[in-house]
Amino acid sequence: MAEKKKATHLILTLADIQAQDLESCTLEQLQIDLIAGIDIPATNPYLSSVSDDELIETVIKELLDSSLITPSKSSFASPVVVARGRGRAPRFCINLQ
Repeated sequence: MAEKKKATHLILTLADIQAQDLESCTLEQLQIDLIAGIDIPATNPYLSSVSDDELIETVIKELLDSSLITPSKSSFASPVVVARGRGRAPRFCINLQ
């Protein structure tokens, strides 16, 4: 829980350098220009258990409710995985490569 508070504090502290007015942007302004001749990488989704799926849904709902993330209709996505260490609580990890 302490890590969640630290992350929330960091995001709120840096709010002044985050984009604030994305709702008024047009789709062309948010276009991601890919390098000519390079295809979008096709990867399979990570496999996850039912309990991991439930954790992922819960964390995403919390992030949406706290406005740390917003819904997107992008054709791009960042894979999510639940990492488990010995004797540790599961961690929600996002691959931003």
